[in-house]
Amino acid sequence: MGSKYSKATTYITDASNSTYRLPFKSSRVLIAALEEATSNFDVKFLIGRGGFGSVYRAVLCDGTNVALKRHYPTSRKEFQTEIEMLSQLHHPYLVSLIGHCSENNEMILIYEYMENGNLTRHLYGSNLPTMSWEQRLEICIAAARGLHYLHNSVVIHHDVKSSNILLDENFVAKITDFGISKTIPELDQTHLSTMVKGSIGHSAPKYTIWGELTEKSDVYSFGVVLIEVLCARPAQYNLFRWRCLA
Repeated sequence: MGSKYSKATTYITDASNSTYRLPFKSSRVLIAALEEATSNFDVKFLIGRGGFGSVYRAVLCDGTNVALKRHYPTSRKEFQTEIEMLSQLHHPYLVSLIGHCSENNEMILIYEYMENGNLTRHLYGSNLPTMSWEQRLEICIAAARGLHYLHNSVVIHHDVKSSNILLDENFVAKITDFGISKTIPELDQTHLSTMVKGSIGHSAPKYTIWGELTEKSDVYSFGVVLIEVLCARPAQYNLFRWRCLA
């Protein structure tokens, strides 16, 4: 993986400071270690749920926080896609994949932990302090750079939304969730024809209606995120207002 964990065995600890061995040499992690580190995925370690799995928090012995995404049994394809994508994509504004586990029918990805969660919770739906306009601008710029890198790497994210933009302890934004990402077609093709997935409030109309996926689909979705940042309202709320004004 190119990280320090790929060259030596490291360890993971839970809140009680118990230590467990994690063989990161091959980036494949034993399920027993993860079960111990999270008290068999106890709800006290749960920090979020998504369309493809639940996310738990754990801590490496050197003090590094990690997030464990435990995929649902029906999300095998998304699990494999994330591994394939993030094993090739490396950028300051993309969340890093540290390792994975595929044992005993479990499918778990291990990411760097993002201290301030996703952008959505800082815009609405929580009692967190309001972000300054300077913070919002820096977050949007970072996300845009991450998206630009993906497109230059011939990858369409396919699910750009505020909940898939995570913030580290310094509020640096990083794009996450590559389970339904696609490789951009050859130059002689105009678009990918694919089953409609993702979030309706963020999806481009051309994609939603005809299933035509292009880089512009991501750009449209990012535009919706910019409106969210400006209005501090969910995408569905903004979409409703736009339709009323049309």
